[in-house]
Amino acid sequence: ATAGVVAPGLFRAIAGVVPQRLGQFNAQAITNTVWAFATAGVAAPAVFKALFGAAFAMPVERFTTGNLTQLWQAVLFVRHEAPDASIPMPDAALEARLRSALIDSDESPSNQQRAVSAALRRIGWAHEFEHRTAEGLSLDMAQPGNKVCVEFDGPWHFLTTAQSPQQQQPPRRVPDGATQFSTRLLRALGWTVVRVPFWEWDPLHRDEPAQDAYLRTRLP
Repeated sequence: ATAGVVAPGLFRAIAGVVPQRLGQFNAQAITNTVWAFATAGVAAPAVFKALFGAAFAMPVERFTTGNLTQLWQAVLFVRHEAPDASIPMPDAALEARLRSALIDSDESPSNQQRAVSAALRRIGWAHEFEHRTAEGLSLDMAQPGNKVCVEFDGPWHFLTTAQSPQQQQPPRRVPDGATQFSTRLLRALGWTVVRVPFWEWDPLHRDEPAQDAYLRTRLP
């Protein structure tokens, strides 16, 4: 899931044993598994029902803030990408706790993100900086009325494919599983997502005309 690798056989095999092995799962194991299925986009109703049932039966204090964040992301996956997967839903108080964990876990904006925001304003693309959706998702720059967002993706958003010494090509960067999941979920919520990768943006450092021209080509 983290690598964004499609592996249906692996997930089918895991799905076949999760309900039988559930008694061996602690809070971390429940979280890891349910997040992996959601991030990989695998709609496995029996797995989600078993894992969420176990999670919501546990005292919330057994889960770290990171665990609660991942559980909430999995809830959003089921609601918006796999609505046929019937699961026990959290009550209002637990739902608020899960959503708050996601909000509290977000990182501070980077200098590159601020530079992209400044360039967008220069070209007349008015937006909210660090917009928060109703679901608790944080968007770098957004026009909520139009449901268009611009996301700056730093190096931590990508996996780099290995290159042999004989290959004279730049490394191929692939969005990691979490970034792919974020894009899918936002699109399921009706957002148009524009992603600005760091390797395209960083060479434009201090060249405002070039930054402005680049963003004009990216906006819908």
